Amino acid sequence: GNGFKTSSMRLGADVIVFSRFRGKYGLSTTQSIGLLSFTFLQNTGKEDIIVPIVDYEKTGETWNKRLKSSDECWQRNLETVVQWSPYDSEEELVGQFNFLEDQGTRIVIYNLWEDDEGLLELDFEADQNDIQTRAGNRDDKKLMTIANDHPSSRRFLTYRHSLRSYASILYRRIPPGFSIILRGKEVEYHDIVDDLIHPQKHVYKPVACASSKDPNMSAAVTLGFIKDAGHHIDVQGFNVYHKNRLIRPFWRLWNASGSDGRGVIGVLEANFVEPAHDKQGFERTTALSRLEARLIHLQKTYWFSNSTHNTTSAPKWNGKKGQKSSPVVRERNRFEAQPAVNHNTSSSSSPLRVAPESMFPPQDAQPSNMLVK
Repeated sequence: GNGFKTSSMRLGADVIVFSRFRGKYGLSTTQSIGLLSFTFLQNTGKEDIIVPIVDYEKTGETWNKRLKSSDECWQRNLETVVQWSPYDSEEELVGQFNFLEDQGTRIVIYNLWEDDEGLLELDFEADQNDIQTRAGNRDDKKLMTIANDHPSSRRFLTYRHSLRSYASILYRRIPPGFSIILRGKEVEYHDIVDDLIHPQKHVYKPVACASSKDPNMSAAVTLGFIKDAGHHIDVQGFNVYHKNRLIRPFWRLWNASGSDGRGVIGVLEANFVEPAHDKQGFERTTALSRLEARLIHLQKTYWFSNSTHNTTSAPKWNGKKGQKSSPVVRERNRFEAQPAVNHNTSSSSSPLRVAPESMFPPQDAQPSNMLVK
């Protein structure tokens, strides 16, 4: 699908896939090798995306060619895969299936992209158990230092830079027997709710689904202050999941002036809104606008009603000499003087901005010869 092509090509110039399917209902076991190679397409002047694939079928204990067209076409695809892959022969290619059991998929991305300085865009050296984006500036390195000192805010500070951090919050619930292995070490699941103090729970159900008894037509929202809120770290937002998968991490909706809203984190699973095809945002719909309005209302209400617990903001100048007023009290009075937000009407917030996708990286990006398995 588009997600696989886009994500793999973003990481490296070439990718080869080994997949084995255990037969059922009387079907025999099959295995396939497919090559998606920017290097191959560029060097051969192909205008269309060509993905050479070779298939095998198991008969008894022997693997034989599985032809979809002609033997000549199958052989031509094999020669292309061998020529443009990191493997020198059919025997080496087939040997990669030894890493799989009766069924599974192995993906190898190679010729990883480099930055303008000739360094890999991904950093494999900073942490032997992680894959990180390269900390190319002082701010990135400072974030990692702050994250080590404030463990409750660690995911917020590192999920953009650390694959292990992002993977630890990728799913709302971990199914039995499921695990993510990164560089030989299992990723430890983390529930953001465990990082909160003074939590409150709310249930939001869209008006269109008010009479529905389907649990997917409502969202259980948990709000609370992050445990590190007293250290004045600008942490806030909603972790919004869809069908158990994280779509919007730490989605900041209330963009108030000053420190209002700081330290408040929310977690919810909203199955009544549709994620975008890249799973990095939601489709702009009326249901999403109403959800946004409701979440902003919940965050404001929580912030103003929990001022005794809030240690994230400093007093602001109130215009009188020698006196300062609490921003929480001042903003609460202004907020309570306004009518409550009607979450059944559309929000006027600006549309989500999702970076456009392209099949291939920029032409001036240079691949390396490093192989990732």
